[in-house]
Amino acid sequence: MSRPEHEHPYDPHLQRPTYLPPEPAPAQAAPPRPPRRRGRFAPLIALVILLPAWLGFLTWRAANQSYAQNSYTVGSVVPRGQPGEFAGATWRLTSIAPAPPPPAGSLTRRPPGGATLVRAYLEVTPHTAAAAKAIYGCSFAGRDDRDRFWDTENSTDTDDGVSDDCSAPGLGARYLPAGRAQKVAVTFLVPTDAARSVRPLVRPTDRAPYVLFE
Repeated sequence: MSRPEHEHPYDPHLQRPTYLPPEPAPAQAAPPRPPRRRGRFAPLIALVILLPAWLGFLTWRAANQSYAQNSYTVGSVVPRGQPGEFAGATWRLTSIAPAPPPPAGSLTRRPPGGATLVRAYLEVTPHTAAAAKAIYGCSFAGRDDRDRFWDTENSTDTDDGVSDDCSAPGLGARYLPAGRAQKVAVTFLVPTDAARSVRPLVRPTDRAPYVLFE
């Protein structure tokens, strides 16, 4: 039996439907991950660790820093327990001794190992208003028995009513009252081996030589 003309010979490929799945879309690359900042806080941590040690070193160096003797020309020496008359005022060393450690919250630097705070108390009595004005710019230094010199330390731990320079205590710059004794506290940061021998130097005016109080 013959096939109709419009029929084609049997072809198995034409008799079964072919299904081709769609090609998968190309995988999109994942966005790059930000680099880990493992060392981001390393400099800050190092700073926190090293800063106290560095400040301690600076304080230790300041305590052990001595100055040439010619930087502090000593014009006269006042024997222990005796007053001195300079620039129209009476000056007297009343006490000098190692100071206690500053309390918590104090602005005074705590002494590092091998250093000691020493505080000297003086009484200053200007005889006239002109003398009070003249000594307003007084300055202090410290010297030990080995001729080592130190500048004074800023201190906030003294008693009320005590000044740390030749001005009246309290807010505002005021001259000392004439005819009245004013207590002045002077603080030094020195090596511990100098704590017992350091003595205050007083420069009554910015043009006068220093006076050593024994």
